Amino acid sequence: MGYRISIDVGGTFTDMTLCEDGIFVGRYKSPTTPEDLVLGVLDCLELACGQLKIGIRDLLDKSEAFIHGSTTATNAILENSGAKCGLICTKGTKYTLWKGEGRRVDVFNYKVPNPKPIIRPYLCLEVHERIDREGQILVPLDEAEVRNMVRQLRDWNVETIAVCLLWSIVNPEHENLIGNIIEEECPGIPYCLSSDIQPILREYHRQSCIVLNAMLQPIVTSYLNRLKVVLADNGFTGEVLVIVSSGGVVPITEIMRRPVFMLFSGPAMGPVAGLRYGIEENVDNLLVVDMGGTSYDISTIIDKRITVTKEARIMRYPTGVAATEILTLGAGGGSVGKVDAAKRLTVGPKSAGADPGPACYMKGGTEPTVTDACVVLGYIAPNYFLGGKFRISAELARKAINDGIAKPLKISVERAAFGIYQVCKENMVGGMIEMTVRRGIDPREFVIVTG
Repeated sequence: MGYRISIDVGGTFTDMTLCEDGIFVGRYKSPTTPEDLVLGVLDCLELACGQLKIGIRDLLDKSEAFIHGSTTATNAILENSGAKCGLICTKGTKYTLWKGEGRRVDVFNYKVPNPKPIIRPYLCLEVHERIDREGQILVPLDEAEVRNMVRQLRDWNVETIAVCLLWSIVNPEHENLIGNIIEEECPGIPYCLSSDIQPILREYHRQSCIVLNAMLQPIVTSYLNRLKVVLADNGFTGEVLVIVSSGGVVPITEIMRRPVFMLFSGPAMGPVAGLRYGIEENVDNLLVVDMGGTSYDISTIIDKRITVTKEARIMRYPTGVAATEILTLGAGGGSVGKVDAAKRLTVGPKSAGADPGPACYMKGGTEPTVTDACVVLGYIAPNYFLGGKFRISAELARKAINDGIAKPLKISVERAAFGIYQVCKENMVGGMIEMTVRRGIDPREFVIVTG
């Protein structure tokens, strides 16, 4: 055996765990580098090499597996920074993404607007074709029309194309023909076929899933390709595995085809680790909570089983993939506190992220965050943050809280910091109640595992 490297790229920090022959060696943490996520990974490797007193090439040459979790896909959708996507669908289904399921988040509030569709209407093109539920072709595909559509999407500078036809899950012939036409007319432009990526019933779910996959594919593929090349250039010859939303791992080549399966890759291993602790301590029911730099994740383990949902969603968009059931709140260390128009103190969901990060990080941040509040209250010692390896400034934390919270509310900096801390805690408790009491589960029967 050899080294096994596990890396989690979060919104604020990149974390690494190293084992050798099944024995724990160490944990390492470095700020995430949004401009190039691979750099944050290399920083963690450098920290490990510093402890072991070897070079990166020696470490990677002796490593047999590199296991990677990342919020890259999640953030691309949350920040609306996915690739520009065009959709080719069966005539009559263009507005499926707009109609959705006809649900309201709050059924008693008619003022709440419907969620925005993933892509704009003009990018959805309808083609004349029809296959019935038995797989019989009722209307043959008009290939000339498809060629014109593909050229039109190319002229509109789309970066990726999704194809989702009715009953292609029974007979994928028409989708395969469209895929061949895309390759002929737009060589190099990535495309996704619903019959290949996620052949499931329910048109809205399948169409949403394939569009999300197409939007993520150029971004995720570019990042993972670069990661793979950098690791290989530094002597790594082992297997690169990527954590998927269900908590398992798949080869990197598979996730490049289906990046939608890593939408919840970041927090997915929390419940898996919690289950391991539960087994070792002979505890059946656990509440697993993980406070990161950007978010606070809550999951449950009942009767030694991780709760899983078959209808994972992101921003109310169905993904059509199974995922560990996790409630994510904007209550991380980088969550920003602010005073609204009604003079109420709120915390999150906005986060200072890795760049510039909390004000105390001395990277140009000026907004007050939960981390700044903990520094002012003395819960974080500036001289010993990350073992003294990461310098932070108590003065900048006080200034940010004073300017952003204390002055508008006309209170002391300490009271303002404690207010941020208390509101954050209330958000956390509310999330824990949502995952237990409001589901008919008695939390007194659970043991809390923190990450």
